[in-house]
Amino acid sequence: MMILIAESLQGPNEKRLLNHLFDVNGYNKLERPVRVEKDPLVVEFSLVIQQIIDMVGLRYHTSVLRQSVNVNAIEVNAWSSN
Repeated sequence: MMILIAESLQGPNEKRLLNHLFDVNGYNKLERPVRVEKDPLVVEFSLVIQQIIDMVGLRYHTSVLRQSVNVNAIEVNAWSSN
């Protein structure tokens, strides 16, 4: 499964919180919350899809594989649940 998030919309308070958490405090995206760096990091979450809005076919050229790839994508209304 591949999830593409086109944009993030938030108010000024949420934007300030994200700035405080990730920009000001020197967040390093390469750090992993595990005791031993070779241990896998298991992430579990659930996603509830409320509505499928649109389905599109995309074609793009990848420089790594040096070929064109067809990808199907769907746009949905969804939220995470506990």
